[in-house]
Amino acid sequence: MVFSKSLTGTEIKKRLSIPSNIRPSLPSFNRSHAVRIKLMYGTEIWPIVCTIRKKGYKKPVFSGPLWRNFVISKKLRIGDRIRMYKVHDGCSDCRLEVGKPTATSNRELAMGASANESLVEHHTYNGKRKRRSKEEEEKEKHSRVVQQQHEVMNRGDGGGASFTKNSSGDENGNEKNCEKRRKNKKRKQRREAEQRQ
Repeated sequence: MVFSKSLTGTEIKKRLSIPSNIRPSLPSFNRSHAVRIKLMYGTEIWPIVCTIRKKGYKKPVFSGPLWRNFVISKKLRIGDRIRMYKVHDGCSDCRLEVGKPTATSNRELAMGASANESLVEHHTYNGKRKRRSKEEEEKEKHSRVVQQQHEVMNRGDGGGASFTKNSSGDENGNEKNCEKRRKNKKRKQRREAEQRQ
């Protein structure tokens, strides 16, 4: 075995960092910073680009669309353990094996992040990690922006304005008003552009 590693979010989404001490086990770079490696996974051969930095620390990484295609095709997840072996046949350079962690409950299975899901990890105040989808992250970001806009509008009032509620009584009135203003502004810009033509 050349090396073994548990996959992280970065390795699922972008690149797999390989220990630099196994560089002699990889095909020769021939004064280049990239080489295409043929990885055997099961009975399939996968071409993967292995790169090193041109200057400084020459740590090899598997990256690019070929690595991403492999990750998505094999449904690799955060926490899967990847093992790489040197192969001495003419078809491939290395052999990869993936060990999936055993989930102790259905909840853990449901929480697993597959390669084509975009999950964001956050640290909460008690040190535990919380996973959110990209969509949830965007919603939270949008609500923060709306809240900041509301605070700016209140400061323009001399600080005397209170948080307004819409007719249904919820606190999204200003959010809807901001959205209307944005749409009206876009319409006005479109009309002006049409008049210029």
